Amino acid sequence: MTHSNEELFECTELAGIVWQTSQEQSVVQSLSRQCPYCGHFTAHRGTNVHFDNVSCFESRHGTTRLIITQHLCSNPACQELSLSADWWTADNTVNPEKLTAVLGHWSLRPSSRARPQPEYIPLALRQDYEEACKIAALSPKAAATLARRCLQGMIRDFHGIEKRRLVDAIEALHGVVAPEVWAAIDAVRKIGNIGAHMESDINLVIDVDEDEANLLIELVEQLFAEWYVSRHQRAQRMKAITEAAAVKETARQGQQPQAPSQPPAGTKSTGSPSEV
Repeated sequence: MTHSNEELFECTELAGIVWQTSQEQSVVQSLSRQCPYCGHFTAHRGTNVHFDNVSCFESRHGTTRLIITQHLCSNPACQELSLSADWWTADNTVNPEKLTAVLGHWSLRPSSRARPQPEYIPLALRQDYEEACKIAALSPKAAATLARRCLQGMIRDFHGIEKRRLVDAIEALHGVVAPEVWAAIDAVRKIGNIGAHMESDINLVIDVDEDEANLLIELVEQLFAEWYVSRHQRAQRMKAITEAAAVKETARQGQQPQAPSQPPAGTKSTGSPSEV
């Protein structure tokens, strides 16, 4: 769900924030997202979004401000509070003051970008995914390794492919998944190997950055949805159709005339009535 610039500016005016360029509206634009706890989309207004503009000491970074943002989920069944902080440089030579460049971003609550996953996804997979999300910024290589491990577990659990080496398990997926999905899965293996295995030349340093780690995590999320969630939803739909048909059949049987157990006195039995 997206909102107009006017709606976004309406929220930021509460904190006296002025953005210098459209690119620097990223903090506000990021508010137009799903609740990290329940996945509900919230139309942000002043009633469920609050900013605090905190002045910081003058430092070698110049004039800076800490913008603390609170998001209240509008889902009555959730009502969770999310907190984040963004550290900005500011131009105080103009009035009103303008934020000019972001120096850092921290998700305070929840502590990572992990999305809630349904319980029918195996716990071990959910734990690897959640841990990868938590450390993606601190150690992208470790996050990539966890994404690789999670992927191997998914292939074994969902597709029943039990190979000792991930490369062999992925090879067995040929023709089972779409070519572009297969290529992406193999890319996770290759990037994850950087974190899992040291190069033969220890002086050769190949790093994994945070954006790359997040791409791997996004693939895990996509496969959770396409494999586990889709299978569960399909099973639920089939069950609902079967149950609906059973109810109709029961109602139909209940409306049919039943043959008497014995013919009335003085009459001759003609047998069971024919079924319509």
